[in-house]
Formats: sequence, C-alpha cells, structure tokens
Amino acid sequence: MTIPSRSMTIIEDEFRRLKCIREIGSDEDILAFLQDAQSTLKYKGLHNPRGPLKRSLIHYAAMGDCTELLLYLLQDGTAKDDIDQNKPSVVLPFLLSRATLHQKSAFLGHEEAV
Repeated sequence: MTIPSRSMTIIEDEFRRLKCIREIGSDEDILAFLQDAQSTLKYKGLHNPRGPLKRSLIHYAAMGDCTELLLYLLQDGTAKDDIDQNKPSVVLPFLLSRATLHQKSAFLGHEEAV
C-alpha cells in the first residue's frame, strides 16, 4: 500500500512524538525498533513488525496516540488480529481502551467499512 506524501508527513511526526514518550525514549531497543520500522515504512511500505517487548508496531502507535499510523495499519489489515504477547489482548480492544474519542470513531468507522 502506498501512503500519500501528506499522510507520510503526519506519520513521521507521529514517530517523532512516539519516541519522546518516557517509557519508550528511555529504552534503546524500542527506539531502534521504531527507527527500523519508520525506515522500512518509507522504503518497503506498510507492515506491522513485532518489537523487543513482544509488542507490534500498532501497539506502540496506540501508546503514542498515532492516529494516522493506526488507521493505515488497520486499513492494510496486517494488524487487525494482532495479539500483544505480554498481555494477551487483541488490537482493537487495546486501541479503544487507549484512544481518544476522535480515534475511536475513526477506528469503529473503519471496522464497519471492512
């Protein structure tokens, strides 16, 4: 899936914001994972890799309030049924528990369209 340049700019800002979260920014392994995921996104396209704490990119995106990245990961379908390996939970309930009202309507709107 090709991501339009406007969305890519938003996603790059979301990655920057994500790296500033205390629990993420203080862990070199997670930072390296996010850097690799961001580079891969630019050159190889969208996918949902699993990071050092057995959480996939969509879980970190939910932690960082990364709406644009989340929407593309859900739209692509690669992250739809992903499970957090630390606390067995499916992505959608995890996202909805952490999401803003705007994000919840976007996620639910996307799920209805699928």
